Amino acid sequence: MKKVIIQELNSKEIKTHTNGKKFMNCGIKVDGKWHNGSMWESDIQRFQRLKQGDEIILDFYTTERDGKTYDNFRLPSAFQEISYKLDLILNLLASPEKNAVDEIEEKLFPQDDDLPF
Repeated sequence: MKKVIIQELNSKEIKTHTNGKKFMNCGIKVDGKWHNGSMWESDIQRFQRLKQGDEIILDFYTTERDGKTYDNFRLPSAFQEISYKLDLILNLLASPEKNAVDEIEEKLFPQDDDLPF
């Protein structure tokens, strides 16, 4: 998993699979490279809320089919996101720097100057 900034998004129409579940094929451009994904049921709404410039955590992987390699992604589950953030915290706490707590707060809770309060 990796925290990235979305450069571009692309999605196809929502379809119904033979198993009766809704899905949507989509693409996301990160670091100048396109990655493909398939969103199912609740992940469709999560994907549709994303926009260019968002900073999110994604799970990247590759698949091989007919001798070709494809770059893919999936949205992490809530558990995977928490685990990723916990690993960041533990790595920062293990570092010899004095201000590890400030660094943790900055990474996990970035300041948003656009808040109305």
